[in-house]
Amino acid sequence: MPTTTQLPLGIAYAPLRYATDAAPNVKRAAFRARKVLAGIVHDATALEGNPFTFPEVQTLLDGVT
Repeated sequence: MPTTTQLPLGIAYAPLRYATDAAPNVKRAAFRARKVLAGIVHDATALEGNPFTFPEVQTLLDGVT
């Protein structure tokens, strides 16, 4: 049974460790990051009142002016 960790606010959890022999796939991680970048940028700027639509943000990130 895993050891339980106690945090200052009274929260207790048992951390899990996953063992794998697979090397990290950097190309796949970069692909996923690029795929969600426009959504993250759009959501963050929308919170600040930016009037750009999602397709406009994608266009800006692609470098088209």
